[in-house]
Amino acid sequence: AAPKGTEVYYYSKTYQDESQQEGADGTSPSGLSSVTDSGLESVTDAALALLPKLDEKDRYGIYSKDIARAVQTEMVRMLGTDNRGAKEGPKLAVLNKTSMPAIIVEGAFLSNPEDYQRIIASDYADKYAFAVANGLVKAMNEAF
Repeated sequence: AAPKGTEVYYYSKTYQDESQQEGADGTSPSGLSSVTDSGLESVTDAALALLPKLDEKDRYGIYSKDIARAVQTEMVRMLGTDNRGAKEGPKLAVLNKTSMPAIIVEGAFLSNPEDYQRIIASDYADKYAFAVANGLVKAMNEAF
């Protein structure tokens, strides 16, 4: 059977994880390469090695996971869809290539006949947008 319902993907990383991402030319995100014998690949890496690990909440005041859960809850509540959950999506580039909290919302599946009928309903897009916005507001209100 085709998948059906809503699901929200998130990815969480620490501040130091960003220093491990290299550009196409092998430099760090800052582009500053170091010439040291310490094995560190960039000045950014050297500076980050001195700092404690910071997570999303330390940097931005909220976790992607908390945003994803709030949005998923509102999607299910307001749209009446099957709850496929909030899931970590570490292999999704749109999530793991950003330094801020981020989520991807899957509101329905075109391959599922029941979901397809929801999608083509004239009011679904507005309900979908309102459910996502409501989830975002609830997550922000809880965090701040």
